[in-house]
Amino acid sequence: MSESSIGTARHAIMSGLALLRAELSMAGGQDLIDNVKFLKSVSRQVDHDSLLSIARLDREGVFAEHGVYPAPAVADLLRCGRGESRRLVGLATSVFPTGLDGQRLEPKLPVTATVLAGWEIDQAHAEVIERELGTGAARRLDPGRWSAAEAQLADWARTYRPDELARMARGLIAQLDQDGPAPDDDEPQVNELHLAKSRDGVGGRFKGQLDSATSEVLARAIGALVKPGRLRVGNGHTSPRCWTTRLCGSRRAG
Repeated sequence: MSESSIGTARHAIMSGLALLRAELSMAGGQDLIDNVKFLKSVSRQVDHDSLLSIARLDREGVFAEHGVYPAPAVADLLRCGRGESRRLVGLATSVFPTGLDGQRLEPKLPVTATVLAGWEIDQAHAEVIERELGTGAARRLDPGRWSAAEAQLADWARTYRPDELARMARGLIAQLDQDGPAPDDDEPQVNELHLAKSRDGVGGRFKGQLDSATSEVLARAIGALVKPGRLRVGNGHTSPRCWTTRLCGSRRAG
């Protein structure tokens, strides 16, 4: 489809909405009720297509070509907060995942993806499902129970509000995870590190979260490379055992 035909299609949508708005100016009662339901269906289609576009921009390397990470780029495009942009990118990744070779994979949340594509639920419902199934309790479930929970939550999302769905999700996962964490599972084993080049092209910056063991190993490695007294924690005090850095600039990992 050419750029001109895309523009024509967009113009037709805006013209149709303007016509509908004019027709409803003198309407009331059932017409207004039906219109509210219709517009909700339209907004669900728009949200679904927006997630698909975000996933394609990432999959096709558009963000990388411009030297930006997905979440900050989405925040700039939509003029939304970084928290919201991270949720959008995370949800797009779960619903439209891709492999390292850029090929599209099966959705991490297959039933949620289906009802979202069918415009049966809101984006907010999908965000609840993605968040709750990513908790430590949910990750302890075996694959069969995890998939069953996802299917149940997607079905509930057709009927309940996002806040209601969140409460029901926590209850369902707690019921399925009756054994709870293992006795030595006191600390979440989170290892995530984002690297970014400095703006002047010299050196780089990094930001992340590591478990105790990994943090200790990395701290020793970095400590062997920097001058004494230059390895600092977030409050500004030197420490040979723990460290962090503040990742600055507008182009950083989401």
